[in-house]
Amino acid sequence: MKGWIKLHRQLCENPIWLEGPFSRGQAWVDLILLASHKPSIKRIDGVKIELQRGDVGWSERTLAKRWRWSRGKVRRFLGELEMVSQMERKRYQQRDQRTSIISILNYCKYQDNNIYDGTSDGTSDGTSDGTSDGTKDKKDKNVKKKKIRSSSENPDEAHEQFFLSKKRRKLSGKRLETFDQFWEAFGYKKGKAEAADAWLDIPTLTDAIVATILSAAKNEAISRDSLIESGRTPKMAQGWLTARRWEDETTPAQTQSAYSPSLSQEEVEKMLGRKLGNVLI
Repeated sequence: MKGWIKLHRQLCENPIWLEGPFSRGQAWVDLILLASHKPSIKRIDGVKIELQRGDVGWSERTLAKRWRWSRGKVRRFLGELEMVSQMERKRYQQRDQRTSIISILNYCKYQDNNIYDGTSDGTSDGTSDGTSDGTKDKKDKNVKKKKIRSSSENPDEAHEQFFLSKKRRKLSGKRLETFDQFWEAFGYKKGKAEAADAWLDIPTLTDAIVATILSAAKNEAISRDSLIESGRTPKMAQGWLTARRWEDETTPAQTQSAYSPSLSQEEVEKMLGRKLGNVLI
C-alpha cells in the first residue's frame, strides 16, 4: 500500500483512541502524533529540555500511564524501536536531575512533503497550489544547524548519544560503539575528534574487520612504551587508521624490532611478561 492520509493531532485526545490498553502499533503511531512539529522548550522530570522537530517530550512514566502499560513494557518497546532505527533516546542532565527524550528518526523526511504542520488546507506555506517559496527549506536547515550546535555546545547538560568529529560529522549507533572499543584498545588518547573522522572514512566495518582492527590496536598499545623509550614518536590514532595499519603483516622479526633490534629473545619475552602482568609460560 502506498500514499498518505491526514491525521489531526486532536486524535490524541479522542476517547476512542485512548480507550483501553494501547496495542504496539497504536503506541508507535501515538509517538508520531505526540512528536513536536517545531522547536520548543519543555520541562521533563524537572529538567529543562529544548525539543527539536520530531522529539517527543514525554517521559517513560507518563507514556506508561497514557498507554496503560507497565513502565517496564514501555522501556522494552522503546528499546526495540531503537534497535531497528525507528527512534533514538537522548539523555539530558542538569545538576542532580536527569531524564531522556525520544527522537523519531526520519521524522522530517516523511512528515514534510511540502506540507506544514498546522495548516488546514494542505498547502505548504500559505500558497494555494501547494508549492514552496523556499522558506520551508531555509527553516529546516536552520533547525538542523541549531540541533547540532545545542548538542555540541552544552556537554554538561547532555549525555551524548553521538560524537561529533573534527569535521563535525555525527558518529552514532554501531559506528560509535565500535569506535569507542577501538579508542580503548589503542590506548593513546590524543586527537579523538580527528580519529573519529578517520573511523568514519573506513568504508565498510564488518564484525570481522572490527575484530582485526581491535587486535592490531592492542598490539600497537603493547609496543608503544618501548617505542617511546627508544626516542621515537608513536603514531596517533588518526594516522594509524588512515594508514590502515591493521592490515600490516606482523612477523616475528617485526615483533622483536618493535621493542629493540638489539634485545635477545629471552629479554623480549621478559618484557612481554611484564606487560602481561609478569605471567610467563
